[in-house]
Amino acid sequence: RDGYSTYCEIPVTFPQAALGCDLEVPTIDGPYHYKLKEGTQPGDVLTIKGKGIPHVNRNNVRGDHVFKIIVEVPNNLDQKQKDILKEFETLCTDRNYQKRGSFFNKIKDLFK
Repeated sequence: RDGYSTYCEIPVTFPQAALGCDLEVPTIDGPYHYKLKEGTQPGDVLTIKGKGIPHVNRNNVRGDHVFKIIVEVPNNLDQKQKDILKEFETLCTDRNYQKRGSFFNKIKDLFK
């Protein structure tokens, strides 16, 4: 809590972050159904307006609920899972990764 706003972290899987999904976000009023958009990045901070702490002496005015997306990387993969991820990686290009693409372009520009 900070003032009238409440905060939490929500762990999601890589497929959930990449494809989007329906999440249950815990709030002080109970679970809130939130539609996570496709391409959500680790560390993204999202806000649900009016789901925080009620203001004192101000009817129907509340703080916000803020949550941070934590992408959980799987471990203990079996060989089939590893093979699928390796195939997925070969299909991806810089178009799929904005940060990686811009980093390599900056490096290329330095050596021109």
